[in-house]
Amino acid sequence: MTTLTIARSELILGGQKSGKSRRAELLARDWLAQTASHRAVMIATAQAWDDEMRQRIARHQADRLLRVPGMTTVEEPLHLAQALQAHSRPNTLIVVDCLTPRVRCTPNSPRCPREGELTLAETSTSRAIPFPCRPRTRKNL
Repeated sequence: MTTLTIARSELILGGQKSGKSRRAELLARDWLAQTASHRAVMIATAQAWDDEMRQRIARHQADRLLRVPGMTTVEEPLHLAQALQAHSRPNTLIVVDCLTPRVRCTPNSPRCPREGELTLAETSTSRAIPFPCRPRTRKNL
């Protein structure tokens, strides 16, 4: 078995269904195997707004239970910074899945916190970094 090297932080980018979650789960599995004092927390930000998304979330949950049974899942679609701060510890690997809803949100959307409430956190120092939702404008081409 190949051992994965775990960096202090890692940003995993890729398209839909490209293996981002699987890569994060492999890192978490290896992290948990290193020592009994290690913890792994998945902060899931997705919201089930339709049947397709409900099925996708259920599949992710089932897959995660099989691949990383020791990982704790926290469902937190709106208050990511607070969840990061609550679970950040030196012995804890945190996976955030996914940031797409944070990037796509628009003000006044029921799926997004009001402007000023949306934050990302820098977990090494537990400082919140403001990441406000801004309205997008369309330009006619």
